Amino acid sequence: MHKHVIRAFTLVLFGGLLAGPAQAASAGFACAFRQLEGGDALAADLKPLLPRGEALNDADNLNNAVSALRQRKVRDAVIVDSLVSAYCPVVADDGALTAAQKATKVQRYAMRVSGIVYAPPDAEAILLTVPLAPSVANKVNAKAQAVGVTPDTWIANAVSAALQTAQ
Repeated sequence: MHKHVIRAFTLVLFGGLLAGPAQAASAGFACAFRQLEGGDALAADLKPLLPRGEALNDADNLNNAVSALRQRKVRDAVIVDSLVSAYCPVVADDGALTAAQKATKVQRYAMRVSGIVYAPPDAEAILLTVPLAPSVANKVNAKAQAVGVTPDTWIANAVSAALQTAQ
């Protein structure tokens, strides 16, 4: 249930912040985020705590940044905004991607960051959002139901098993 609330919140929050891929493709890609609470002083204070460049994709760096921001009593929404705002220019500068690909990449990152920030405090897991074709999702749901687990648990078990055999 908690995971569905996070996903719904993420879609609403970032749906308004980023243009959809089709709209982004026609209008070009731009990082359109609102200014952080507290204005430039807060943004300048938070900037040194944020990972830079490709480090933004590193789960340890993200968790460390979230922890550092929380120690400063920064609200969760501002943490998400800060991390996504820091990542967006990195994606915008990637000349190999189309505007639609850039928008999709930032949206996926925003969902990943939201999963970290809004996870229950005792959760040690990292939430990855992977789009599945409807036919694949239906098969996952059926397999999970057949063994009496949630689709998320079934996917986690399948990935763990695949990693064990791949080594």
